[in-house]
Amino acid sequence: MYHIATTGGSYYETNQYGAQMLRQAINNGYEEGFRAGQADRQDGWGFIPQDAISYEDASYGYDGYYVDQSEYQYYFRQGFDRGYEDGYYSRNQYGRYSNGNASNPRQNPGDYPEPPTHQLTNRSLS
Repeated sequence: MYHIATTGGSYYETNQYGAQMLRQAINNGYEEGFRAGQADRQDGWGFIPQDAISYEDASYGYDGYYVDQSEYQYYFRQGFDRGYEDGYYSRNQYGRYSNGNASNPRQNPGDYPEPPTHQLTNRSLS
């Protein structure tokens, strides 16, 4: 089991599926961000990832199970920011995007800064 600690000191648990959902949020965000950054660059827009609809919504791929939507959105936006930067500048600093598929080597939620209200840890509770 994995547990997520709130900044207030309480915890809630998630299983491997919850942890996988957060990894998927990072990948989905990266992929959507890459596309948005690439499109903005091609259209001559400035570097403004927060203006993208998918960044604002940050729910693409969320199925309502295992993790709170706010957690999913946080990690989606972390991936989105990195994907947008890579797409906008046509590089692969944070991941790879090829043939419509994203690959983000930093898929572990623990690789990202602590969310404002929660922190995912990979310590086993058992």
